Amino acid sequence: MNNRDINRAVQVRGQSTLAQLLKNHPRDEDAVRTLYYKALSRKPTDRELSKAVSYVHKTGKREEAYEDLLWALINSTEFQTKR
Repeated sequence: MNNRDINRAVQVRGQSTLAQLLKNHPRDEDAVRTLYYKALSRKPTDRELSKAVSYVHKTGKREEAYEDLLWALINSTEFQTKR
Protein backbone atom coordinates (compact mmCIF):
# COMPACT_ATOMS: atom_id res chain seq x y z
CA MET A 1 0.00 0.00 0.00
CA ASN A 2 2.95 2.31 0.49
CA ASN A 3 4.55 1.49 -2.86
CA ARG A 4 4.85 4.64 -4.97
CA ASP A 5 4.41 2.77 -8.29
CA ILE A 6 1.27 1.03 -7.12
CA ASN A 7 -0.17 4.27 -5.79
CA ARG A 8 0.41 5.92 -9.18
CA ALA A 9 -1.10 2.97 -11.03
CA VAL A 10 -4.40 3.15 -9.16
CA GLN A 11 -4.87 6.88 -9.68
CA VAL A 12 -7.05 8.39 -12.38
CA ARG A 13 -4.49 10.54 -14.12
CA GLY A 14 -2.70 10.67 -17.43
CA GLN A 15 -2.77 7.42 -19.36
CA SER A 16 -3.22 5.08 -16.40
CA THR A 17 -5.32 1.98 -16.91
CA LEU A 18 -7.99 3.37 -14.61
CA ALA A 19 -8.07 6.72 -16.46
CA GLN A 20 -8.50 4.90 -19.78
CA LEU A 21 -11.19 2.65 -18.32
CA LEU A 22 -13.27 5.64 -17.21
CA LYS A 23 -12.73 7.43 -20.51
CA ASN A 24 -13.82 4.37 -22.51
CA HIS A 25 -16.80 3.55 -20.27
CA PRO A 26 -18.88 6.63 -19.42
CA ARG A 27 -21.70 4.44 -18.03
CA ASP A 28 -20.89 3.38 -14.48
CA GLU A 29 -22.37 -0.09 -14.92
CA ASP A 30 -19.98 -0.77 -17.82
CA ALA A 31 -17.02 0.76 -15.97
CA VAL A 32 -17.64 -1.37 -12.86
CA ARG A 33 -17.97 -4.54 -14.93
CA THR A 34 -14.69 -3.79 -16.70
CA LEU A 35 -12.93 -2.92 -13.45
CA TYR A 36 -13.96 -6.24 -11.92
CA TYR A 37 -12.87 -8.12 -15.00
CA LYS A 38 -9.46 -6.43 -15.00
CA ALA A 39 -8.90 -6.83 -11.25
CA LEU A 40 -10.50 -10.21 -10.54
CA SER A 41 -10.92 -11.80 -14.00
CA ARG A 42 -14.65 -12.09 -13.50
CA LYS A 43 -17.84 -10.11 -13.74
CA PRO A 44 -19.30 -8.61 -10.57
CA THR A 45 -22.34 -10.27 -9.07
CA ASP A 46 -25.58 -8.30 -9.33
CA ARG A 47 -25.19 -7.29 -5.69
CA GLU A 48 -21.57 -6.18 -6.17
CA LEU A 49 -22.52 -4.19 -9.26
CA SER A 50 -25.39 -2.49 -7.47
CA LYS A 51 -23.28 -1.60 -4.43
CA ALA A 52 -20.39 -0.27 -6.52
CA VAL A 53 -22.59 1.89 -8.76
CA SER A 54 -24.45 3.16 -5.72
CA TYR A 55 -21.13 4.10 -4.09
CA VAL A 56 -19.99 5.99 -7.20
CA HIS A 57 -23.25 7.97 -7.31
CA LYS A 58 -23.22 8.58 -3.55
CA THR A 59 -19.71 10.05 -3.52
CA GLY A 60 -20.37 12.41 -6.40
CA LYS A 61 -16.68 12.26 -7.37
CA ARG A 62 -16.40 9.63 -10.07
CA GLU A 63 -12.61 9.43 -10.31
CA GLU A 64 -12.14 9.27 -6.56
CA ALA A 65 -14.84 6.62 -6.21
CA TYR A 66 -13.20 4.38 -8.82
CA GLU A 67 -9.82 4.74 -7.14
CA ASP A 68 -11.48 3.58 -3.92
CA LEU A 69 -13.17 0.66 -5.69
CA LEU A 70 -9.91 -0.46 -7.27
CA TRP A 71 -8.13 -0.30 -3.91
CA ALA A 72 -10.89 -2.40 -2.36
CA LEU A 73 -10.59 -5.00 -5.12
CA ILE A 74 -6.81 -5.30 -5.05
CA ASN A 75 -6.84 -5.54 -1.27
CA SER A 76 -9.46 -8.28 -1.27
CA THR A 77 -8.64 -11.86 -0.36
CA GLU A 78 -9.91 -12.93 -3.78
CA PHE A 79 -7.38 -10.74 -5.57
CA GLN A 80 -4.54 -11.88 -3.37
CA THR A 81 -5.28 -15.58 -3.90
CA LYS A 82 -6.00 -15.59 -7.65
CA ARG A 83 -3.33 -17.40 -9.62
